[in-house]
Amino acid sequence: MREYEVLYETIEDGWIMATVPDLPGAVTQGENMDDARSNIREVIELLLASYREHAF
Repeated sequence: MREYEVLYETIEDGWIMATVPDLPGAVTQGENMDDARSNIREVIELLLASYREHAF
């Protein structure tokens, strides 16, 4: 499985935003770092599955 660079940024109310520069649309947030990491893993999996399904 390929690894992707994930950028984390603290946003309003202390939430953490996670983005993947190499995957447009891979953006999520979490109440803490653990949530943000879990959420971005799920976003990456769903986005890659969508790419495969639609032959991007």
